[in-house]
Amino acid sequence: MNFSKNSIDTIVNKVGQDIHTENCWDPQWKPNDNDTWSLVNLLLLEKIALAGIARATGVSESWLQDHVNACYKTVPKAADVVPKPKSKLNVQMDEL
Repeated sequence: MNFSKNSIDTIVNKVGQDIHTENCWDPQWKPNDNDTWSLVNLLLLEKIALAGIARATGVSESWLQDHVNACYKTVPKAADVVPKPKSKLNVQMDEL
């Protein structure tokens, strides 16, 4: 069988059906650079679906979901409450 770069080959399985497989000898995977990370973080602040962000930035949906989960873990779970100073309550006449 002669394999070439990104060739599609037909393999016959045990039942006799044709299965098309793609052989990728030169994968195009590369790590995401800092510009992509910052763009994704800015887009996450907007009301945009994750699928749209993945499509616009060129990252995979699984990477984006992992990135969102990692960002979510860094958010504190408790809110910081600042107590107000106690003072005298004023009641207005229209509130009676």
